[in-house]
Formats: sequence, structure tokens, C-alpha cells
Amino acid sequence: YSAKPEKGPQQLFTRRFHALGAIGLDNVDIAYLDEAHNAYVIRRRDGKQWLYRAVDELGQPLLPGEYQSLKYQHDLQAWLVRDQRLYGLYRHTNRQWLLPCAHTRLVPQENTSREDDGPAYCTVQDQRGWGLYRGGERPGWVFEPRFERLEHLNQRYFNACLEGRWGLVDTRGEWLRQPVDQARADFRFVRD
Repeated sequence: YSAKPEKGPQQLFTRRFHALGAIGLDNVDIAYLDEAHNAYVIRRRDGKQWLYRAVDELGQPLLPGEYQSLKYQHDLQAWLVRDQRLYGLYRHTNRQWLLPCAHTRLVPQENTSREDDGPAYCTVQDQRGWGLYRGGERPGWVFEPRFERLEHLNQRYFNACLEGRWGLVDTRGEWLRQPVDQARADFRFVRD
């Protein structure tokens, strides 16, 4: 909601009428957290860059601070956060960092599972290599970064390169094919 007083700038409010401040409509996005709750992602200019913060419907902060980018990932049940060119995951319901902003890349994988409520995954890159992180109800590392490359093949399998050789690893962290191949597997050769 917005209100324009006789004097001064337009004021914005959440759908529960808690003040967001004197900001333009183009500086607020709504993030749908679940069927009953929304969040408001607010951006502001700080010199040459934009900074983002998220608040709930009562105007209370959902994350501790402002960041270079914020996006809520429903499947992971966490915020994908970029801060000082590094990435992390934050779960506002527990008020904790699942992954600190210390990773070069964090790539959510599309959940193509037949089970809509199955866990979601993201590939994570840092200075040690690529790893696989599981989000959802029971978040945690499937395997920490150690691969030179890690490519999503289908819903449960990944091509993993270790010491210049390719193999197949699943979402439990188990090898389906040890890294002995010179080329990665093609999706059409993987059967469930």
C-alpha cells in the first residue's frame, strides 16, 4: 500500500499496514515465502551500487544486514545472498547462515524430482573446487567442494571431474562410475 501525505514523499506499507518508508515502488519487490507469508525486498542506492534487504509483513528484518543481491529460493528454503562478490545461503526461519558468504558461485539446481517435496540441491564453488549442498528440511553438505568441475546431469546424477578424469556421482555422494573417463557422460546414457 502507499500513501501520499500533503507534504513530503509517498510512504509505502506492507499488506498488514506496517511502514516500509519513503521509497519508490520500483525499489520494492515482493518475495513469496509460502502460501501465507510474503517478504519485501527493498533496494537502495549506495554510491554506485544497489544494496538489498528483506523484511517481513510486520516490517521486521529477515536477514542481518544489506547485501549486493537477495533472492528467496523456495526449494532450498533459504535466501541466496551475494555480499562482497561472494555467495551464501541464509535461512530466516532459524536466523542462521546455512552457508556463509564465502563461496565464489552458488548455483541452485532445478528440482525435477517426481516428488515435489524432495530435497533441493545447489552446486557450490570455492577455492577448493565444486561441491554439492542439500537444502530443504534437512540441509547439509552432500560432499564439500573438492571437484574440478561438477555438472548437473539429471535429477539425481552429476558429472564430476577429479584429477582430469570424469565420473558419475549421485545426490547421496556415492560414485556410480569412478572418475576414469576422459569425457563426461551424456544424459541419454543415464537411466533411473
